[in-house]
Amino acid sequence: MSDKNSIKKKCFFCKKKKLVMLKCTCGNTYCLDHYSPGNHNCKKSFDKNSGELSLTTEATGEFRKVDKI
Repeated sequence: MSDKNSIKKKCFFCKKKKLVMLKCTCGNTYCLDHYSPGNHNCKKSFDKNSGELSLTTEATGEFRKVDKI
């Protein structure tokens, strides 16, 4: 049957089958349209001290390293 560790083929938010599926840190699988935490109302909290977001994007789309406090 299906393996529990395999990525599901349907988006958790829109329930559509897509070719590219991404697993969010909240544990659900989303398509490219809904992968962003703001697009699927992600319940995973990203506080300042978590260290999970080490890069930020500028308005130009370039990434820069965030200095540690």
